[in-house]
Amino acid sequence: MRIKGIKFVQNNQEFVVAVLPVREIVGRCKVDVWSPENSDGYQRDITLTRAREFGRYMSKGGTSPTAVLINLRDANTVSEVAPGEFEVEDTATLWIVDGQHRIQGLSRLAEEDPRLLDVEMPVIMMRLGGRYPEAEQYLIINRTQKGVRADLAERILAQKAKREGATRVELGLGDTPLPASLSKDIVWRSRAVDIGDMLNQRTDSPLHGRVKLPNMRAEAATISQKSMSDSLKSLLRHEVFGNLTNEKLTNALINFWKAVQHLCPEPFEEVQETGKAVNYLLLRTAGPFVLHRVLTQLVLFCPRQDGRIQLTEEAFEDILARAGDLMSSEFWRATGDGTIGALGSSQKSFALAADLIMGNIGASQETTGDDFAVDV
Repeated sequence: MRIKGIKFVQNNQEFVVAVLPVREIVGRCKVDVWSPENSDGYQRDITLTRAREFGRYMSKGGTSPTAVLINLRDANTVSEVAPGEFEVEDTATLWIVDGQHRIQGLSRLAEEDPRLLDVEMPVIMMRLGGRYPEAEQYLIINRTQKGVRADLAERILAQKAKREGATRVELGLGDTPLPASLSKDIVWRSRAVDIGDMLNQRTDSPLHGRVKLPNMRAEAATISQKSMSDSLKSLLRHEVFGNLTNEKLTNALINFWKAVQHLCPEPFEEVQETGKAVNYLLLRTAGPFVLHRVLTQLVLFCPRQDGRIQLTEEAFEDILARAGDLMSSEFWRATGDGTIGALGSSQKSFALAADLIMGNIGASQETTGDDFAVDV
């Protein structure tokens, strides 16, 4: 196999950057997967769903400019026959160090779409001379690189949703495709970022300045953007709240959090005075997750006026007050018997706390109906 490439040297180690069609890689490549029978192997086994997702993404017109890293264990199987031209022996094995899911995904989906075998992939070829230095490179690449921060990823997706339309992107009809694992939640998540920003920016919001933004270290920002977005998922998928505009839902949330602040003032005072949430969990991850779960059920108890649900601060405070001690500052302490801290910090614990609060409310008040027109 003759290829065109560019040779470069890094700390006395030669590399070749080249471009190969997938069909030239598939027939020659191997992956050194660890198993009891191959205890000197070092690679993880392929995850078929991940590989197929990449193949589908590429079949829809996606791009992948990141190079596949390949090692030729026998340095004598490749030679430079002319400037910028290299000959790789037909018997040479291309050991994939990084990129097996990309190659396997294209190979497997090529059974349905043979054009994928003609996709050109950038490759970097090494001649490390054996398995051990190859495994070292695998370790360095996979244990030292850091993925994109979740909050930054959310904002990139939110920008794409605004430019191309969230539903179109989710359906794979955007200007450029996304892997399904990225696009599946884009409709509600892009809305959650916008609503979280409004809750954080509006001066009439009890959560003003409380959300940690990417790359920022603002004092008194005690709730991560990712936690805030995730906590809004249940609301954005709710039959009432999910149909409100972002602005109206933000208005409802501000009214709700004003009621919470009136009933539980100490957690807000702690953050205002110290810039931290240490003694109370209300303005940390637990608060939004628990209370936004509560809000999805609270709507059934809200008063109606002319058949429209009243999502006002007064209505929320009246209903929340019926939870008794479970909507007091003491319940939101980080430690102590009978506190939110004693329940734990898992999603299961948050669901339990929400159920306890709603259990008290439901035991003291009947629902007011299931009509969906609202006033905020």
